[in-house]
Amino acid sequence: ARAIPHVERALALAEQDAVRFERWHRLSTCYLRVGRLADLERVVREALDASPPPAVRARLLSDESARRGALGDKEGARAAAEEALTLAGEAHDDEAVGLAANTLARALLALGEYDPADAQAARAVEAYHRAGHGMGEVRAIGTRAAVAHARQQFKETERLYAQAIETAREHGYRLVLEELLLGYGGLLADLGRWDDLRTTSAEAAR
Repeated sequence: ARAIPHVERALALAEQDAVRFERWHRLSTCYLRVGRLADLERVVREALDASPPPAVRARLLSDESARRGALGDKEGARAAAEEALTLAGEAHDDEAVGLAANTLARALLALGEYDPADAQAARAVEAYHRAGHGMGEVRAIGTRAAVAHARQQFKETERLYAQAIETAREHGYRLVLEELLLGYGGLLADLGRWDDLRTTSAEAAR
């Protein structure tokens, strides 16, 4: 949240289109993380109206998908993520593919479509790996864990969370680690492992 005024200022000062588009996306992601969904909608609309290149458009639409999902518009979230994934693929941008595929996986998970959700999460892991984007790769493994949890595949859920959490700790991916620990906490609650849950919750709160 503290970064938002600085990103807003940087956007206002941007003179070249390439810089402006990158900062629009950075700002939309900041708004998404702090739940400022109305501001996110406004920024994405402004950026899309400026005709960004396909890879940037894909990133913006991924944020738009997440916004719709947060508002309970599950089909809208799916549609935006599918469009983002198509654009990212056409742009041959692995990082954008990873973001869009993971976003689509989350939208499909919310719809209860577990097989395609897992397939898209696996696609995201692979795309992020090709892009050398470790944080995204770990986040996508967490999405696979969430799908396994929804299927009540508890051993697979624990395996995936353990893999992702260990990597996030090793590389210092603090924001993603918190997300993963919260997801893992849900599994521990379902399994009645209260001591482990207290330890996990304490780490997530640090």
